[in-house]
Amino acid sequence: MNNNLPMQRRRGQWLSFALSLALISGEAFAQENPSGSAAKTASKQAIVFQNGDLLLGNLESIAADHTVIWRRGDVSQPMEFSGTNISEIQFAAAKKPSSAATNVCRIEFSNGDSLEGALLQLNSEAITLETTFAGKMVFPRKRVAVLEPLPPERTPVFAGLTGREGWTIGKVTAIPGEAGEWTYTNGAFYATQSASIAREMNLPDMASIHFDLAWKGQLQAAIAIYTSYMQPVNLQNKDTEPDFGGFYSVQINSFMASLMPVKKNEPLKYLGQVLVPAFNQKNQAHVEIRANKAKATVALLADGSLVKEWIDADGFAGTGTGMRFVHQGGQGAVKLSNLRISEWNGKMDNKSTNAPGKEDVAKLLNGDAVSGTAESYRDGKLTFATAKTKLDVPLARIDRVQFVAASFDEKPASEPTVRAFLKPTESVTFRLERWDAQGVTGTSPNFGKATFAPAAFERVQLNPGLGKPPEQAP
Repeated sequence: MNNNLPMQRRRGQWLSFALSLALISGEAFAQENPSGSAAKTASKQAIVFQNGDLLLGNLESIAADHTVIWRRGDVSQPMEFSGTNISEIQFAAAKKPSSAATNVCRIEFSNGDSLEGALLQLNSEAITLETTFAGKMVFPRKRVAVLEPLPPERTPVFAGLTGREGWTIGKVTAIPGEAGEWTYTNGAFYATQSASIAREMNLPDMASIHFDLAWKGQLQAAIAIYTSYMQPVNLQNKDTEPDFGGFYSVQINSFMASLMPVKKNEPLKYLGQVLVPAFNQKNQAHVEIRANKAKATVALLADGSLVKEWIDADGFAGTGTGMRFVHQGGQGAVKLSNLRISEWNGKMDNKSTNAPGKEDVAKLLNGDAVSGTAESYRDGKLTFATAKTKLDVPLARIDRVQFVAASFDEKPASEPTVRAFLKPTESVTFRLERWDAQGVTGTSPNFGKATFAPAAFERVQLNPGLGKPPEQAP
């Protein structure tokens, strides 16, 4: 390639070259040979292009006009891409520092974004949080729709994929001649043929199971939870399979999701199916499964929004504490990453969809509610002025506060914006000034100007459109 060409002309050549390189090296849903050339370019960062292609490497910078400078170990010169060709850039899952603080809250903005931090101050004009990613941040009160106190973080039961060690590789026999195996590369499992992988997880009685899925072609997967059997079960012939204990099969495909309790020598039954248009409109999603053994419930969330909560009238079917992931069929490829399991507190903390009323409303953990004006925060208590008196409500007793927020009628930004995700359900939209190793600087009506730590982000979408909340499943 002629490096003396003008940068504008070289940009198109770099794009063509990079996409060809990605296909040749098999970076998109393919097994990499650790001893081969692919290992030399191993990275936990990736560009996802608008056409679905993926290119590994390392981000050097993003300019205000969304020009991306990208590096690879096997290419001597940095590559330049226009942001209009890029869907998003993915980074390694950031390690969030755990905190035992009792004043950690999540605030939700009127545009669907949300951020977490320790609550320092609240008054009629602003809400102030101390964050781990940008220090002290001040948010105009009128931009905040919801404040939700968060319980102290619990130590995860399982966090991160580090290899196939400890996993049971199962053989899927439902489609003869098309069985494959999950392979591991750079913090993720990949399957291009029917494949099963399982592990004893010691799932708690109330569990929250997070993971990211990306796919090409048709999505068709089954996730077994609370299983004691590490091999895949052929549901059509389950009664002739070796003995296995009961479990739940969460089945998802490009169109819908369903839940099925599976027990040997008992008829199969669906607890209900639900259409999920988001799975058909995208090729990746953050999935969360929440289970409550005492209440015999299993809930599925996609990208932070509740898809369905199922109740098993016959009682909880799972008899084990393990999990199994099965890629079904050879019509597509799937990537599994960022698996994290923790004990769940039982709250269905889905984003608020209630329109603001004429007063602030604090919903308490015991089901009561306080209406009035949230005036201030001090010494762990939120002061509410009601029609008759003032109440000091301990933050620990509050489930969430719905504020009287100004209606969100934002005009499209005249300059390009980005939506950056600190974790799957925590995002911030802003006009980017500069993104490089020194910091991520941008401005937003939600917080003014701020500089974030680059390592805090898991992914960034370019030009997502201001004023629209993240895609939500029905």
